[in-house]
Amino acid sequence: MSVDTPAHPDSSEQREPAREVFRRSGIRCTRQREVIFDALRGTESHPTAEQLFGMVREHDSGMSLATVYNTLEALTERGLVRRIASPVGNGASRYDADTARHVHLTLSDGRVVDLPDELADAIMRAMPGDLSERMAKALGEDVGAIHIELVEGPARREG
Repeated sequence: MSVDTPAHPDSSEQREPAREVFRRSGIRCTRQREVIFDALRGTESHPTAEQLFGMVREHDSGMSLATVYNTLEALTERGLVRRIASPVGNGASRYDADTARHVHLTLSDGRVVDLPDELADAIMRAMPGDLSERMAKALGEDVGAIHIELVEGPARREG
């Protein structure tokens, strides 16, 4: 699970044209980047690069997997997309265009789902208010964000 700030933006902010988002972020806008970004913004499935490639190939058969990877890297560097690392050392990362504060739960099959906001808020409220300051003091580094990872455990047995 990861938790970031700020809180969820309203849907109008999420649907700002990709061209405008790229301009503000200093990213060169290409048709392929727009297709990739819009496909990612249009899903809540937190796809891998390969899954996203399959989604965009339906609209652009000339798209390459390298273009998808390079675009995701550029968007991640600019903070427009969040990379969700696999809890398995060599598993595929997943991607999320929703960079607002929310919590992810990684399921045992690798899928990633958003935790309902009320549960994510409860986790954040349970953390001491001065936690970032205490971590910064202990580590000697400023803490810019806190990421908490939740991973599904083994199924509980009834009985």
